[in-house]
Amino acid sequence: MTSREESDLVTRVATGVEKAKLEELWQRIVDADEAVFSLEELHILFSVLFSWECYFPPSEQDFYLRTGFFRENARDVATNLLQNIRDLEGRPSGGQ
Repeated sequence: MTSREESDLVTRVATGVEKAKLEELWQRIVDADEAVFSLEELHILFSVLFSWECYFPPSEQDFYLRTGFFRENARDVATNLLQNIRDLEGRPSGGQ
């Protein structure tokens, strides 16, 4: 997402943060063997996973060629992120 020629405004609407923060977070992920994220950073990652498909052509093949994974994989990671948070809270799957 950071390599896209989107404005800071578009990036902020999609992810909640400016490009610089997104690039900083991405670099931390790339450089780390393990990473610990703040609640704000988890929200950013969740937002990126769901907004990514808006940035790419509708073709699943094009999306895969640009990102290295399928749209459903991004959605699954986001869904699993929320489930892991629920599990940490001791709430059942899909719990309110």
